Amino acid sequence: MKFFFGCAVILLSLNRSNAQITKIYNGDYENGKAIYQYYENNDLERIFSGNFTYTNTAKTSLEEWSCKHITSGQFKDNLKNGIWEVKWDSKSESNKYYIYSGTRIGNYQKGLRTGEFIYHAKNNIDGKPSEIIVKANFKQNVLIGKILFGKGIDGEIGEDGLFKGSWKMMIGGNEYLAEFVNGIYSKLIVRKIENGEILLKYSTSDYSDTLRDSVKCKIFMEKHRLKYYDGGLLDLKAYGNKYLTEGLVTNDGETKQEKFWKHYYETQFFDLFAEEITRFTKVFADANLPRGSDEIIVKRPFVLVTQDSWDKEY
Repeated sequence: MKFFFGCAVILLSLNRSNAQITKIYNGDYENGKAIYQYYENNDLERIFSGNFTYTNTAKTSLEEWSCKHITSGQFKDNLKNGIWEVKWDSKSESNKYYIYSGTRIGNYQKGLRTGEFIYHAKNNIDGKPSEIIVKANFKQNVLIGKILFGKGIDGEIGEDGLFKGSWKMMIGGNEYLAEFVNGIYSKLIVRKIENGEILLKYSTSDYSDTLRDSVKCKIFMEKHRLKYYDGGLLDLKAYGNKYLTEGLVTNDGETKQEKFWKHYYETQFFDLFAEEITRFTKVFADANLPRGSDEIIVKRPFVLVTQDSWDKEY
């Protein structure tokens, strides 16, 4: 009996030592204040788990602006989980007609963005109100679904994160009209909004059927020595724009240097298109809470390209 009683006491002690005792922190955090729940593991590491609220109230160095930022949600074993909401409210102390406020709300699963995220900002400048609403869908941090941002961006990304179908985008004073098959450009036309002048006309329409068939596409790539980059066809930045793309044609009379700069100029439009999508997603970033993976993944569209073309021409 004494032996069994002793074992019971030892087991009870072990269970108590390994038990997760939830604690609450209330104090300074990342230039603001936070209240959150946590526990400590066997290595005495703090594991965020439970409710979390962060508040940052500050003024600029000139004491002209006051800003209030509130982030709330839940952690589970150090990872964001469930609905998270960010609210902000900024106003000018010297001019009551300068007000910036808004919310951002979205869902996380095991630290990864999953589902719809909504960014809603309201501004009032000199008594003139304006409103911005941006919606995006994510699947494990990868941007997917319909992309619609005012008159600036209109397109769609598949469940696999690859660009698909027709896209329309305004960047600066130019209009971009693009079409994609399995994340690959099949068409890109760039023209000036003010007069319709075409700056770039790119097309791989002759290969569209091939690109739609994964088996044929693989054979086609091997035959023409097309390169892979990060799981897809060669990315625009892989060779610093030093390549020729299918559909971009030079005149026979052009010098080597003229050809290079013409292609450099034309291929920058592909890069600007991809960068604009990345810029669009930045409204959903949250640098204040680095717990887990807060990365936003945009699978950049790819261009058909052969390194052989570059080596041969240049």
